[in-house]
Amino acid sequence: MIGKITTGASGRVLIRYLFGPGKANEHTDQRVITSGLALGGDVLAAGALSSQAIVELGSDLDGANDLSRANPAGGHIWHLSLSLPAGDRPLTDHQWAEVARKATEAIGFEREGLEPAAWVAVAHGASAQGNQHIHIAASLVRLDGSRVETWQSKRTISRVCAEVERTYGLTVVEGRAGRGMPGLTRAELERTAREQLAEPPRITLARIVREASVASKDEAEFVRRLRGSGVLVRPRFETGGNEAVVGYSVAVRVHHRLIRAM
Repeated sequence: MIGKITTGASGRVLIRYLFGPGKANEHTDQRVITSGLALGGDVLAAGALSSQAIVELGSDLDGANDLSRANPAGGHIWHLSLSLPAGDRPLTDHQWAEVARKATEAIGFEREGLEPAAWVAVAHGASAQGNQHIHIAASLVRLDGSRVETWQSKRTISRVCAEVERTYGLTVVEGRAGRGMPGLTRAELERTAREQLAEPPRITLARIVREASVASKDEAEFVRRLRGSGVLVRPRFETGGNEAVVGYSVAVRVHHRLIRAM
């Protein structure tokens, strides 16, 4: 199972697209399979939505942001597509609903002690490539105007996808965690010995970043911990002029040399 996350500025536009014909008329049998508490739970999944209900659904996703004017950087709409490889065994709408709830619970759209945020899971026919999939459209602004924390959401969804693969006996996506850090070069090993360092600087930097990631509750704390450890941190922004931060470039100075993560 593959999960892809994007953000946007309009629930109305996203819902109109999901219930429309698609880019190549590939959208058929569009339907709600489940939704969050802020949208009435499974009530919307009872049958086909009228044109007016589709319009209202988009408005409901935008509602909290419209009222609070929170306008988080990068947009207040969170869009997750979850797809299966072509030819994988199909899931029923009930199973997809369970998958959607796992994903939204893991991110925290509905979390004890906090106001919920509106979200809805939409399914339709297979993609042009034959992939069965669903879309989850959600508001990053809770009903009280506070923001849903999406710190490490890509990693969280990757874990959810792996769990779903095991639960339903689906095709396991290889290399989900990535290729890892490239091996150390001979020059790095020789420099480490020559300068009598406890470990190669690149390993030190990777360890500091990993420890900060595990110990941090949110993105702000992660950055504070890195800077407190002497790491130089620079945000990386989404392409296209979007203000959304998609990651960080990190480096550390060792003996007047700047060591960057690879």
